[in-house]
Amino acid sequence: MKNKGKLIREIGFWTAIAVVISNMIGTGIFTITGFMAADVPDPIWIIGLWVLGGFIALMGALTVAELGAMLPFAGGDYIYIHNGYGPFWAYLTGWMSFFVGFSAPIAASAIAFMEYISFFTPSLSPLQFYNIDIGIISLKVSWGHFFAVLVIFLFAGFHYAGLKASKLVQNSITSLKILFILIVIGASFLWGNGNWQHFNKNFIDNPTSISLTKAGVSLIFVMFAYSGWNAASYIAGEIKNPGKNIPRSLIIGTLVVMLLYLLLNMVYFYALPINEMKGVLRIGSESMNALFGSSVSSFTTVIFAVSILACLSAMVFIGPRVYYAMAEDNLFFKKFKEVHPVFKTPSKAILLQAGWSSVLLISGTFDQLLTYASFILMGFSAMTVSTVYILRKKLPNAERPYKTFGYPISPVIFIIMSIWMMTYTVIERPFESLFGILTILAGIPFYIIFTKRNIKHIMLFYLKKLLTPFVR
Repeated sequence: MKNKGKLIREIGFWTAIAVVISNMIGTGIFTITGFMAADVPDPIWIIGLWVLGGFIALMGALTVAELGAMLPFAGGDYIYIHNGYGPFWAYLTGWMSFFVGFSAPIAASAIAFMEYISFFTPSLSPLQFYNIDIGIISLKVSWGHFFAVLVIFLFAGFHYAGLKASKLVQNSITSLKILFILIVIGASFLWGNGNWQHFNKNFIDNPTSISLTKAGVSLIFVMFAYSGWNAASYIAGEIKNPGKNIPRSLIIGTLVVMLLYLLLNMVYFYALPINEMKGVLRIGSESMNALFGSSVSSFTTVIFAVSILACLSAMVFIGPRVYYAMAEDNLFFKKFKEVHPVFKTPSKAILLQAGWSSVLLISGTFDQLLTYASFILMGFSAMTVSTVYILRKKLPNAERPYKTFGYPISPVIFIIMSIWMMTYTVIERPFESLFGILTILAGIPFYIIFTKRNIKHIMLFYLKKLLTPFVR
């Protein structure tokens, strides 16, 4: 590994945990419960699934906490897979991070932000399209699209301008986000026009038995809402006292989000009977309207907009560290390993991600890419967690400031659940899963170019590695 860290360690615990919380709390918690209510018409079951999802995410956080403390370099999953499985698989996880994993959610978040802003300025709605023809290419864009691109580059500028700017922006917007959520929770239970009887099964019209299959589908959606629990690991090369602050930020950040998700779901059920929640997209907005009337719509919109901005900012912040790490290992263009001489940030990698996210946004392909690649991204998360077993054997004497609580059971729980979700996704969405596989295969030619190897050498290298245990 060449990633020894040209970046400087200026990030403390509070910024690290702010990145985790911001990256986890996006739009999912404000939308998913309504869809769940259609398939799992029982408040206790739904709350239980949110708790279970949080528990699974916590198992991942407990494991990555050990990896991050042991290998405190920029890059997150890329670093751990590189050490555990080698450069080929590390490159592919980095490829997916750039092509889809960070760039597509950034584009989606920017568009979602403009949708909420259009509540105040309808002319900026991304749904008011204009057709633009560029040769054989036809695009549907709006003023909302262009302003969404400006939002992406605005936050790219903040994070380009040094860690002081990054810390100020991320800590401020995360604090505002948490404050707004706590105000919503407190005001709902103290002054909201809700009913605790909504939690009672007897209050449900035409109760039905719970399908475990549908509950499983709902759990997959819940897990997407918990994604981001490993966010601090991507900026590990810039975190002060990483052996202590990386585990603390990952574990405490995940626990905080679990608690907030639990309380928000209780607010939803306090506000609405489950029969009125079924299939509701904006369950957060509908709940606030039920508790306080339509007069709070403006405040609710601001809450969602701030939440999305904080999530977008975190992804713009941490994603470029992956491409920086790849370039450090000569698995990406060398210019992207350059650190700004004044700001000490991976400046060119930041601009690259902002540019690619904008391309996905304008072209309108980010939604499809996210759908196609979802199960591949789950696979890389499971692979990352599994490296804890490999590195325990491969590097038994390495310094481990933190060791996984519940090892070896904790990682197994996360891996098994990830494999189950991947399997179910392939069965239910074979077409999208196939395109996900094609997306990752598209990265292999670039790996060959960067490593100056051919397919024969790659196959021989991994075949030798596979057969080594049998020829000793």
